[in-house]
Amino acid sequence: MAEGIPVLTLNGRHDACEQRMKQMRFQSILLTLMFLTVGACYDSPSTAIRMPGEYKGAVDPLLEKQRLAKQQETLKARLLLVQTDR
Repeated sequence: MAEGIPVLTLNGRHDACEQRMKQMRFQSILLTLMFLTVGACYDSPSTAIRMPGEYKGAVDPLLEKQRLAKQQETLKARLLLVQTDR
């Protein structure tokens, strides 16, 4: 460089800007992880916990059909077709 010509350097400012960008990146990652963690813990108020064996849903047409002897035989035959190796 030529003698006597002042050189404008931004090293001090550039380093501060780079440091601020790293800090903002860290904060955004931390904030994203926090939202994901809080979101995963959310429990919908429409969730109902039932006891085992207690059916509270809509009328199931297969429930009535299951009582028929013919349906029991069909289910038994299907079971024997695929479950004989166990």
